[in-house]
Amino acid sequence: MPATPVNVEDFIADGGLIATSKVVIETAKQVGVSTEFNLVEAKQDGINVVDRARKDTLLKCEDTIREAISEIIQNRTPIVNPLKDEKFCGSHLVNYPQSYTGIFLYYLCKGLYEDFGIWFTGTPVSLKKRETADKMSKSYNDGGRVITNKAARELRKAADMNTYMPDITSGNMTMDDAITKMKAAVAQMQTLSGLGIELPTTATGKVKYFNEEIEARADKEKPDDRYTLFKKEELEIKVPRVQEDLEFKVFKHRKYKTDVYNIIKAGNPLNHPELIKIERETGALTAKDILIKSDMAQKEVNAMDASAIIINCHIVKSKKKGTGRQRFICFDCQSKTKGQFLVITNEDAIVSIVES
Repeated sequence: MPATPVNVEDFIADGGLIATSKVVIETAKQVGVSTEFNLVEAKQDGINVVDRARKDTLLKCEDTIREAISEIIQNRTPIVNPLKDEKFCGSHLVNYPQSYTGIFLYYLCKGLYEDFGIWFTGTPVSLKKRETADKMSKSYNDGGRVITNKAARELRKAADMNTYMPDITSGNMTMDDAITKMKAAVAQMQTLSGLGIELPTTATGKVKYFNEEIEARADKEKPDDRYTLFKKEELEIKVPRVQEDLEFKVFKHRKYKTDVYNIIKAGNPLNHPELIKIERETGALTAKDILIKSDMAQKEVNAMDASAIIINCHIVKSKKKGTGRQRFICFDCQSKTKGQFLVITNEDAIVSIVES
């Protein structure tokens, strides 16, 4: 012990440590040094935040501060010196909140509780435990747009070290900072890839929410060459395997809305109420169920091979010039004698067969 007792705050500051007032007071007691901290008792009642009215507000701060916080958000950073007191509304968190508002609110509530004893009953929305990957998955499964085309292109650039080289060579960024940013971008790309999302590889490219080759397979888990015929005929699969979750894909899926709309409505069998009824009652549809409601397509299939197996039903777009925005229903069929063939129709005035 020094001859003259030091103030514990100075002692901690000199050692480069960060501590709460409670830790400071307990440390002071144990080592027998003075402190200017006062222990604040928690209020008797907490403030209810569960039933509060939500408002569209955005906390703003300087760009440099936002940049520092963004690294905490992207890297799922574990909380340093977590406050485990149950009255503190962030005591349940293991990692820092993954939003700007969440980070601000975490430290605001923590400070209010430690310095004034103010606490809240319930958990504020931005402090609820949820991971970015879970939010992405929910948005993806709900048919939402997980990432914009522009953001996807920027993300791919952020995962490339060449993006940071000008700043590194000019001294505006360290190599460690560049690697940290690159790793965060790569991690997000892996999360998107895990959902089946493909990022654009060109300056004008668009996000793809599924892999066409995989969706074109008879069994998604077993590679085959069914997609070859689609590529050869320049057919882009816009809504894959419609027989799987038809009601959701046709009526509720936000990303597929335009594609469904651009089938001639008068002849669109996907709107047939009996198909919805079958799916609701049995929990499953087959591509053949849809074909039975598609008079023009069924005639062509029967003429080609009435015993053909209907593998999949997709909504497709022709990438050939002059075909416009119109989408078509495409039945991918397999004949024992004639092999794979496609029947493409809008069930209004157009129907055609593509043979392998």
